[in-house]
Amino acid sequence: MKTSTGHVSLRIAQILIALYFVSVALGQAMSPVPIQSPSPNPIGSRSAAASPTPIEGRDISEKPERGQDIRLSNGVVHEVYSLYDVSQTSLTFKNITFERDVKVDGIYQNIMFEDCHFKGNVQFYVVRSLTLTIRNCEFLGSVVFNMDVVGFTLRECDFSKTVNLYGAEFGKATAINITRNTTKEPIRILWSQFGEKWLRDLITSTNLGGNARQSDSTERQTNIRHVLTELEFWRENFDKLGHKRDATEVLYEINEYVRVQGIQPRTLDYYLGFLLKWPSRFGTRPYRPLWLGLIVVLIFALLYWIKDPFTEKDKSKPPSKPRTPRSIFALMYSIDTFVPIFELTRVKDWGWEISPPYRWVAVVERLLGLLIFYAAAYSLTYYVL
Repeated sequence: MKTSTGHVSLRIAQILIALYFVSVALGQAMSPVPIQSPSPNPIGSRSAAASPTPIEGRDISEKPERGQDIRLSNGVVHEVYSLYDVSQTSLTFKNITFERDVKVDGIYQNIMFEDCHFKGNVQFYVVRSLTLTIRNCEFLGSVVFNMDVVGFTLRECDFSKTVNLYGAEFGKATAINITRNTTKEPIRILWSQFGEKWLRDLITSTNLGGNARQSDSTERQTNIRHVLTELEFWRENFDKLGHKRDATEVLYEINEYVRVQGIQPRTLDYYLGFLLKWPSRFGTRPYRPLWLGLIVVLIFALLYWIKDPFTEKDKSKPPSKPRTPRSIFALMYSIDTFVPIFELTRVKDWGWEISPPYRWVAVVERLLGLLIFYAAAYSLTYYVL
């Protein structure tokens, strides 16, 4: 009996063990096979730094190694982001949100930020690069540029705080595009840093050179308004900064641009406009006519003093006052000849006149006086008031 019972118990145990293994096998066969996701490849690793493939939708707070090109898109940086490299690599950031401060330092080939959002302060410190391009970005903190680049683009960006470009240096061959930006505070920069090259590039980009006057009239007027809008932005910017000289330089460029675009070349109006602009640069140099007038008066006074071309106006009636001292008399006569319409000293009422051989000298001085006075008045009233 014991033997039979033990045998049955052993058989039951074997059956239970067999059922257990069958259930395990069936459970594994019926359970889904897990999808193996690739392990995250941190940006600080060599393979990520070496590959130019964008990393989509990731926290990219880890910085890459030096000497590698960087191309990142669609990500968020939660920590302070500081880059330093002198290997002339390229940096490309698209649709990146920087939650904290950003600092870029070193020597690079090309740098580009596009559709990025900067919530902290941004500093480009001693950056040397062929190109620095920043397009369609939003800056909530202050931005400082201390750099030396060949090509600089700052376009369609929104700035909530100070933008400081005083430390920016642009080489002679620099292409500059600073347009369509919105700022709550004026951009800190000097017209002498970028103005001439920037304006030339802007006019060239709007295809208004050469045969532009034969192009589509509607397109041409749109381009003209675009150039004038950008110039007006800088005039107001310099006014807010208190840079009156820079503001007047931009005002001159506005007037000169309007004159060139509104007058056909090699016509009477074209040359007349040229003659009417030089005495006061369309009112931006209001004291220039005064200095030009003083120089002309002194030159002719010296000529009158050296040559002494004066003679009595009426032999039968002696002059009421002598020509002494001769230097003072020559100066007074030059003033009354130069100033149009009225006489200041009335020295010509003394009974003296210039002898016929030298009357052409007085005619030349009178014409110069008329040109300087009326051209300056025309420039001031027509272009400024």
